[in-house]
Amino acid sequence: MNIKAILLFTFGCLLLLISCDKVDEMTNEIPNEDETSTMDDLVDSTCMVYTPIIPETSEFDINGDSIADFMIKYDFADYDGGNGVSGAHQGRLVPIGDNQVLRESLAPLLFQLSLDDIQANVEAPLRWTDGSSNTFVTLEYCGDDKWAKNWSHYIMTEEASSYLIGLKLLNDNLNELGWIEIEISNIDGTISIIDRGIL
Repeated sequence: MNIKAILLFTFGCLLLLISCDKVDEMTNEIPNEDETSTMDDLVDSTCMVYTPIIPETSEFDINGDSIADFMIKYDFADYDGGNGVSGAHQGRLVPIGDNQVLRESLAPLLFQLSLDDIQANVEAPLRWTDGSSNTFVTLEYCGDDKWAKNWSHYIMTEEASSYLIGLKLLNDNLNELGWIEIEISNIDGTISIIDRGIL
């Protein structure tokens, strides 16, 4: 049973007891103060009421031709079709034009990669993709104006201090391979490019 269901059930029990004429006979059904505090502490340990400050979307040039090749975009992903109950702010890598990002099939974008893995033609599980679902980091909405206290790296393994991302530039019949190394802040969701290059 999730936390929302437990809290709704507890609140419903309290309303029922208040509306009943024989509250004195049913005091043993009212949750004691220690149990309520424990449930509140569990919710508060991961979420809190605040208005998050979302980093600005930015574009960057990887090959030095003064033309933007990719953007780091921040937007809101709605998980429930517009009802405002669940979702997350996300920071993601979006190719501009026909450019591509090196992905591992069935894995988040952030995975262990070396420069040797960045090849024009790759074999499974690696693949080049021009899609925009390259999520780096998320800030989950918990409901009731509450947000997760920290941003989370979109990764299946342990978080690293930095991540290497393989890039393919496809412009005017010119194919180039490149890479960026990024750092991600869990505090404010900022994605910083700390190094970059062309192979």
